[in-house]
Amino acid sequence: MLDAPVDETGKYFPGVRPSLLEDVTDNILQSSDDLPARFNLMKLLEATDAQTLRQAAIPATRVDLMEQPDAYRGQLVTLEGTIRRAVELPPSRPGYPIEENYQLWFFPNTPPSRPTVVIALEVPEGFPVGKGEKGDPGWGLEESATVTGFFLKKLLYPADGESETDDVALIAPLVLARTVEWHPKPPEESRFMATMLTLIILVLIAGMLIVGVANLMTKPKLPEKPEEGPPPPETWDKVSEMDRSGE
Repeated sequence: MLDAPVDETGKYFPGVRPSLLEDVTDNILQSSDDLPARFNLMKLLEATDAQTLRQAAIPATRVDLMEQPDAYRGQLVTLEGTIRRAVELPPSRPGYPIEENYQLWFFPNTPPSRPTVVIALEVPEGFPVGKGEKGDPGWGLEESATVTGFFLKKLLYPADGESETDDVALIAPLVLARTVEWHPKPPEESRFMATMLTLIILVLIAGMLIVGVANLMTKPKLPEKPEEGPPPPETWDKVSEMDRSGE
């Protein structure tokens, strides 16, 4: 494997050995012929930080990988979607050159709604994983994530209840990743607090409106100014007496 030349054309991520990719076979289970290329790519993932991998990756869809496997094989790709199952793999057998720690069943956002199998070296802290049994923490997930990794092949896998007959085998893209970029949902408590805060604000606004309307309806009226008219009769009598007395 180490004798295979590293790509110098710039077509692949630095360190990829293209001649190893020629031995990878699609539409079958993992084959011993796939392993040299797989080890080469996983070693590169292990030695490279996640940010560098993201910057070098190209966007792709599941349809791209399924319909153009030769064009994307060995390429760093980025997929957006949802992880619905996360399994912690058993320790690698002695002599296996790298620890492949997690298997993720990833459903891209773009149709069709079929899985992509992701083998990852690590997952974010707190990400729910299980042992592959129904009902464990890694089963029945709905975790939004971005996956960046090397596309290796179209992998044959058992239907596992995904079709009308469980003995039918299906095909899924196999992507090798260092980790996944997890977009966790807000905790239940945070959502509850946000909802309560919104309700309190709405109640305060409604209360202010009610008080304002009530003030307008109960505002006291100013006393009406009496109409001006002729002076009362006693005033005229007093004026007449003053005239007669010469005052």
